[in-house]
Amino acid sequence: MQKKEFICEHFPNMFHYLKNYLLFCSWLLITTSCMTTKNIFDRVEYRFQDASVPPMYHRSYTIDIANKAIKTDVDVYNTPLANDLRDLQEADWTRLQELSSKLEAPATKISKGATGTKTYIIRLHHAGKPMYELIWDSLNEVTADTEAFVEFLRSLVPNLAELKQTVYKPN
Repeated sequence: MQKKEFICEHFPNMFHYLKNYLLFCSWLLITTSCMTTKNIFDRVEYRFQDASVPPMYHRSYTIDIANKAIKTDVDVYNTPLANDLRDLQEADWTRLQELSSKLEAPATKISKGATGTKTYIIRLHHAGKPMYELIWDSLNEVTADTEAFVEFLRSLVPNLAELKQTVYKPN
């Protein structure tokens, strides 16, 4: 008995099942690759890392949104300088989720060898794990939709400029 006859005799529907399995796998791959995890998050983290300048001028900050609260920390080279904690309105959380669906693809867009640049990071977390991360420096551009997300995020901290003006007193 030849190999082909043996397979056809003992596994008559094998090719039918294999074809259906491959079709299902293809469908699953296509649909899950088109889905975005950007709007399945429970925490938003935005980090602005200032350029390398003397400490009296350096101001970096993190805006962390989770559990219906907005926490803002301003620092000078990771030394805490000022902070703010405020409530997050449900409508603002909904707006963040809407804007997140238009964020550009996750990437790291850092200019190699460049010095004195500012760095920006957006991280979306779910259940304590980062689900999305976009990092770029001041020599690279992001999409208008990503800029809109960042601008809205910053608008949730109306006293951000005041926090960044806190005087640095070295030890």
